[in-house]
Amino acid sequence: MNNFLRRCAFFLVLLAAVLQIRPLYLLAGNRYQNTVKGGEIYRSLKKSQSKTHARILILGDSVGRQLFPTTQPNKGLHSLACNQAIGMPGHYALLENFYKAGNRADTVLLIYHPLSFRNNLDQPYTFHYFIKPFFTAEYRHLWTDDVLDAVHKIPFYWLAHFPPSLTSEWAPPYSPSEPNGEAQKAFLSPLSAAYLQKMIDSTESHGSRLVLIPPPISESRRTEIDSLDPSILENDRLAPLFSTYSDSFIYIPDTEFADGTHLINPTPWRQYFLNHPMLQPHAAP
Repeated sequence: MNNFLRRCAFFLVLLAAVLQIRPLYLLAGNRYQNTVKGGEIYRSLKKSQSKTHARILILGDSVGRQLFPTTQPNKGLHSLACNQAIGMPGHYALLENFYKAGNRADTVLLIYHPLSFRNNLDQPYTFHYFIKPFFTAEYRHLWTDDVLDAVHKIPFYWLAHFPPSLTSEWAPPYSPSEPNGEAQKAFLSPLSAAYLQKMIDSTESHGSRLVLIPPPISESRRTEIDSLDPSILENDRLAPLFSTYSDSFIYIPDTEFADGTHLINPTPWRQYFLNHPMLQPHAAP
């Protein structure tokens, strides 16, 4: 019996050691950041901490990243566009990293699909895309109580940085409760509204101009977007930022999209944004 227990104990210790080998290998040199979901987030984070002489900073969701990939060099642009799943708090963290690195920007361009603003860190993607890269001691000072509350609602959020979890694609099953009708129709989630105001304050304090531009939108999304309640945009701090946003919506045929959101061919639109009036040196904010 004792021999059996010793063999079982030895097997369990050996199994635990084997299970740790891959996570430890992936942790070395942060290799896991190239293998897990959300690799583009880690690339944007790393780039946000680098020095640049570019005077236009680009933030944005995954459509913004299609238009201006972080891996595409451009002397005049510094793109940190990545994914809507990091929520506006995540984009704010990238912006703060940019300034903390000693960079300056004349214009901070936020390319954001109107439906992306509804993210309140309550998505199935939040575990991988926000909690793992951003819910760390390094960024703790940036998070309001509302961010903490949102994260604490994600099951097993505290396991996100445990090596076997951090280096894998495992995530706890999570289905956020359905919002009431009023919240469901709001153009901005509470966290989007709060952190957009933080971004406005930050860009103003650093002498930058924050510009918000929508990407091309699939015609099939028109009804859903038109049904959103824009009343929150009347906020004194948000109104100037959104003053021309909805007027800039460009609806194009669904056949131009791979999935209703992402463009099949973003290249022609890249030049459109480069020539956008709001990016010209003497454009009014």
